[in-house]
Amino acid sequence: MYPCVTETEVCDLEKRLGIAIPKVYKDFLMNVSNGFDIMNCTLALHGCRTSYDRSDLDSWYLLGTYEYDGSKLYLNTLDDKICYCDRYDATPLKSWDSLSAMLTSEIERIFGLFDADGHCIDEDVPTTPVVI
Repeated sequence: MYPCVTETEVCDLEKRLGIAIPKVYKDFLMNVSNGFDIMNCTLALHGCRTSYDRSDLDSWYLLGTYEYDGSKLYLNTLDDKICYCDRYDATPLKSWDSLSAMLTSEIERIFGLFDADGHCIDEDVPTTPVVI
């Protein structure tokens, strides 16, 4: 997990992006963490970075990736649902009703794939929520 960002930093990022960061994710960045990586980027949530190009995504906010295959997580700003999709196709393959529901579900699931020392139990088992 990374240190939270300030409201000023989020506002600066929104100006650079030319879009508003959805409130639920803005609250997460400012009050919980400026992104994080679970088990060496098996799941990564992105925080304030210097460049994003989302010109073709009106109501979606890309917020994470899975290292295993580059699949993505995005926030649908119309309903605050979190969606999981393939690397090159934004069709939802799985969704959660909220950011907190996704985090709870994925952290429990991912921790079950690793032993107490943080080593993957079975390298042949995908670490994504859905096998693509």
